[in-house]
Amino acid sequence: MSTLKVDNIEGRGGTTVTISNSNDLSVAGNLSVTGTITGSTTGALTGNVNASSGNNVLYGRTDIRGIREVLSDITASGTQTVDYSTTGNALFFDNTGSTSAFTINITNLPTDNGFVFSFVVIVSHGAGGGGLPTTLQIGGSAQTVNWAGGSAPTGTASKIETFSYQIIRRSNAWTVLGSSLSTFG
Repeated sequence: MSTLKVDNIEGRGGTTVTISNSNDLSVAGNLSVTGTITGSTTGALTGNVNASSGNNVLYGRTDIRGIREVLSDITASGTQTVDYSTTGNALFFDNTGSTSAFTINITNLPTDNGFVFSFVVIVSHGAGGGGLPTTLQIGGSAQTVNWAGGSAPTGTASKIETFSYQIIRRSNAWTVLGSSLSTFG
């Protein structure tokens, strides 16, 4: 096997890769990697990191300076099942003014043991209230929601309410914790 020893590699588009004597790799420009980056470091990954797909596993302390979540608008009119695909996000808003109960069916939820999945449903109730998620399913299978305080919340007419769910996967079984966080308006 041959070895190529260089101090700098410069692309035609202006990207420069520098490898210093201390074995540091420095990229001025964009670095695109297809595949897996594996390694260990005592330093830090800084700058703007855009991981648009796949699973990211971080070990050690992780400092996050800001989080912006994607909000999906849903329509929960009448007694129906609303499918939530977890491949996109975990924050949902129903602004239809529904006055009827509806079912949440969570799809694409990984079945690995030892994980907790969280999501929030925001409901803007109609004048009659009652438009709230009363049944939760995972992949079409009904689950028992263990509500904070021991009983399911009731909708408050003409108010906005948030419902939070923590879904625990252990021993190949689901445990669902639910709470009505707040009433607004």
